[in-house]
Amino acid sequence: TSIMIPESQREDELKGYVIAVGKEVDEVEVGDLVQYADYALPTKMKHEGENHLLIAAGDIFAVLVNE
Repeated sequence: TSIMIPESQREDELKGYVIAVGKEVDEVEVGDLVQYADYALPTKMKHEGENHLLIAAGDIFAVLVNE
C-alpha cells in the first residue's frame, strides 16, 4: 500500500501533503500533512506533469494536520 506526496511539497523535515492513497490505506487521507521516516525509500514519479514521491504507508510516523 502506498501514499503519493508531491515532491514539491517535500520539506527537509520529511513532511508532505498526501494527494492520493492506495485502496488498502485507511490511516491517512488525501489532504493530510504527514511526517515520514528518514529511512523511507520514496519512489520518485511524475503524474500529470508534477513530480511526486510514492511512500509506503508503514513509513508514515504521524499525521500532523488533517484537512
